Amino acid sequence: MIKKLLVFLGLTFACVAAFAVITMADTVDITVESSDGYDASILADDNYYTTDYYRTGNVLTVTSDTPMEYLYIMWDSEPGEWTLTVNGSDTTCGTHNYLHELVKLPTASTEAKITIQTDHTYVADIYGIAGSIPSWVQDWQDPYDKADVLVISAHSDDEILFMGGLIATYVNGGKYRIQVAYLCDLSLTERYRQHEQLNGLWAIGIRHYPQLGEFVDDLLEGDIDGTYDLLGGYDKVMEYMVSTIRRFKPQVVVTHDFEGEYGHPEHQIVAETVADALEVTNDSSRYSESASQYGTWDVPKAYFHLYDQNQIELNLRVPLEDFGGRTAVEVATDAYLEHDSQQWMWFYVSDGYDEDGNVDYSDDRIPTINCSLFGLYRTTVGNDTGTDIMEHLTSYDVQDAQAAAQTETTAEPETNEKGETIETTAAPEPETDADGQTIETTAPQPETEKGGSVIKTILIILAIIAGLIIILMIVLLIVSSIKKKKEAERRRRRAAQRRKAQSQSSQSRSQTQSRNKR
Repeated sequence: MIKKLLVFLGLTFACVAAFAVITMADTVDITVESSDGYDASILADDNYYTTDYYRTGNVLTVTSDTPMEYLYIMWDSEPGEWTLTVNGSDTTCGTHNYLHELVKLPTASTEAKITIQTDHTYVADIYGIAGSIPSWVQDWQDPYDKADVLVISAHSDDEILFMGGLIATYVNGGKYRIQVAYLCDLSLTERYRQHEQLNGLWAIGIRHYPQLGEFVDDLLEGDIDGTYDLLGGYDKVMEYMVSTIRRFKPQVVVTHDFEGEYGHPEHQIVAETVADALEVTNDSSRYSESASQYGTWDVPKAYFHLYDQNQIELNLRVPLEDFGGRTAVEVATDAYLEHDSQQWMWFYVSDGYDEDGNVDYSDDRIPTINCSLFGLYRTTVGNDTGTDIMEHLTSYDVQDAQAAAQTETTAEPETNEKGETIETTAAPEPETDADGQTIETTAPQPETEKGGSVIKTILIILAIIAGLIIILMIVLLIVSSIKKKKEAERRRRRAAQRRKAQSQSSQSRSQTQSRNKR
């Protein structure tokens, strides 16, 4: 018995050690070479501000001393389809056109080749991964077909600043489908901001890829009509909003303040066109192209940031289990830090309260950015009685489960090849004696060991398991601490790289101005 316990103990410790090694696994050191002969080392510098482009047919060879199980690629432009080659086997990737793409290799390998199939494809960073996938690596899923909550934002970072607390609250628990859509595509003007966008969404719990509008971020300060012209006109923006709502069929729409929070024209345009779109999305004669593609839709509820009618105040100070006990305000604050290029501005995440839970009067701009206040602008299901934006609604996941259960109860009877119904055989009747009494049959019982020995063995095993659980918890705490330090160092390094890039850009502009003066 002692020998068996020692073997069991050794195997269990081995499993714990293996688990710890796998859990601590992170990105591995790689080298990248390009078939065009140019230096491709910037693709392994963990800095999305440094990028390069490649032509059709160019091959990027990624090598590592450690066998890689995954490649994580941060494209700087939509890649289209591309070919992954590992050990002579080709796989077509990029079918989803995700900017941040995680690819599992067919087999672990020290070499993988990426063949570009779209001309002028920009690449920012490539990572090789062995073991478990680090938490900061993004494995995106397709946008939802149907969303419980559709958040419509003018730009990336607005969804975090003004609606981030709501997003974190309703992402937590996984009960609701939260989809984000944007008016502007910042890759058209500042490509690095598209990486900040995805990093911020991932940090706040979004796992389904966002929808980007086709509009360039361009505005005339204080001039809504002029900004409409820059965007292509009211009707073009309306067409986009109607199409977006019809595509995702949201039960709840959440969007900007009608005053544009602090008066931003594009925020005001989003609020205005969403409000107008809500009145026509159920009319197939209006913007008929999207009606033919997606069908019509009548949104049950719509909330606008800071709208003062039927207003609710979300409690964003409740610890959220999915985020390790952080509150929604804390999650949104951390997510906003992913927008490195915006940290020089005055904006920050606030629910209107200070750290002690008192109303925050320290900044008179807080009322314009308070992310806890939303007004119910439109409802077809009745007014709120509390502060739950999903009140009176049933989530799509629950609806699907109910439909599946209904389908099972109305399923057709099973038939054989001749189409005859197959009758199910009832359980056999219990055996009875001559008087009609049920004869109880007792299964033979195995012989048992002495009670004291069995109990002692069980107690020893339980003590060993308890000890191993404690060891495992300690290992996990150590691993978590190491990962947090790595992530903090990664963020500090990226901030330093951003400041360096901005400094170089400023110096370049100064030199240009100096030359122009001469």
